[in-house]
Amino acid sequence: MDKVLPRIQSSYAVTFDFDPAAPNNQLDFIRMFLRDACFIFELFFRNYANRSDDYMLRTPWQKTGIKLDLIMLNQLPYFAFKELFDFIYPEDKNGTESKNNHQLSGLTGESKRSDFFKNISCEFFLDYYRKSMLPGDQFPEKDDAIFGLCTATQLSRAGLSVYRNYLELEIPELKVKGNTECIMRNVMALEQFVYRDEPFICNYVFLLEQLTSTAEDVEFMIDKKIVHKWLGSNEEVVRMVNKLCGQIVVSRYFYAGLCQRLNQYYDNPWNFFKATLMRVYFKDLFTICSTIIGIVFLVFSFFSTYSTIKSLFF
Repeated sequence: MDKVLPRIQSSYAVTFDFDPAAPNNQLDFIRMFLRDACFIFELFFRNYANRSDDYMLRTPWQKTGIKLDLIMLNQLPYFAFKELFDFIYPEDKNGTESKNNHQLSGLTGESKRSDFFKNISCEFFLDYYRKSMLPGDQFPEKDDAIFGLCTATQLSRAGLSVYRNYLELEIPELKVKGNTECIMRNVMALEQFVYRDEPFICNYVFLLEQLTSTAEDVEFMIDKKIVHKWLGSNEEVVRMVNKLCGQIVVSRYFYAGLCQRLNQYYDNPWNFFKATLMRVYFKDLFTICSTIIGIVFLVFSFFSTYSTIKSLFF
């Protein structure tokens, strides 16, 4: 602990000036750090054991609350936590390292490849949570410009197909739960101060805010499996997304080019004509059959009329 203590102290915003005449102050700080680390170790191991009679983790609401507090309120620098873990349980053939990866995966609630948590670096658990939310290494090019964007239902009426992670417009899914706003606010605040040039989550929420202006937009996103809602109403989702974007400054907008192309698509009248045609005459199998029968009937009527006129005058 003596070797890493200065680095631990430099990880906090406050300054620690220990009085040489009072060595107990520094000792108390070390004890506080070790108590917090031991609590996290115990929590991880209990979660890994997955015992049904565990009084601490046996109820879902209590387990979720502890996980949320650990992500939001924990102030332990991760490098120190990791060194303690490696000191107590060095990596060996028994897979101790994979156990640590498993616990971090359970902490974030994300399903990632086995080497994901082993290969990334972070400062603390909230940083891990943010990186687990990122879709991958490929992102659009940065752009300082920010364009207004049509809503999801407006784009749908213009004939643009909106889907989750495939086909024309790719949008990562969002699971809206009771603690979603709290987690997203903390992750976005982290990006505002630490990842100012890589505000991926802020950009994503900003894009959602532009696409979902009404409850109808949210319903459309739910139908497309983009938004999964566990809140009371669609209006609550709209309010939550709008509130998340309050007082957030986006210095780099990765979706500027996408917004510009979508607006150009929406402003093209030909796209509205095609979309109306498909929506009215080709929206399902029965409508398609009726349209085809009508076209065939119209063709036969035309030729019948032509034959009648020809026989009368020629």
